[in-house]
Amino acid sequence: GSSNFGIFLDAASSNNNFTSNIITTNGSSTNYGFSLQQSRNNNLQSNTITTNGSINNNWGISLSRSHSNVIYNNTILTGGTSSNYGIYLLDSLSNNLTLNTITTDSSGTSNHGFYFHDSNDTSLKENTVSVTSASSYGVLITAKDSINVLFLNNNISSSLSDEIKDQLADEQTMIYNNSFGQINWTTTNITTNISLQVGPAIFI
Repeated sequence: GSSNFGIFLDAASSNNNFTSNIITTNGSSTNYGFSLQQSRNNNLQSNTITTNGSINNNWGISLSRSHSNVIYNNTILTGGTSSNYGIYLLDSLSNNLTLNTITTDSSGTSNHGFYFHDSNDTSLKENTVSVTSASSYGVLITAKDSINVLFLNNNISSSLSDEIKDQLADEQTMIYNNSFGQINWTTTNITTNISLQVGPAIFI
């Protein structure tokens, strides 16, 4: 059937810690590993999440109006046809997403690694994302209030579409740094402390 949840948290449940769990959901559609609705200050760490729906809407972690959560070092695999997301944020503020590994292995379209809708002040650090289906993005940012998203040293691969799709072209910051130096890229400016060569693989 549909609407299967591994772990579900509502507004009455906050300040929880979920560590080193193995979560697998199976069914036709709407299978979530974690679903947080109006739940805040939770720590989701080192969990292995697999959502195996036969059709669509199978999400690893879903946050709806859920603020100030830490999602750290989780491994997420989503399957199905279309609209299967690794981590989905709706109207959720000030969440920290770090060192997660996300693979969307689906046969249809619109299977995104991260999907942010009206979610401000989100931090993405050192995540690894692999997306293989058509019209599917490593990171998709939509709606007018998805601003101040920080990207720091993420490894994002989308074989058939853009790695990052920002439909707002608004106030985002992308930073890459290593032992050689740093590149800081905003929508209006790019600064570096190294020599940067613009070639066929870099578009500004």
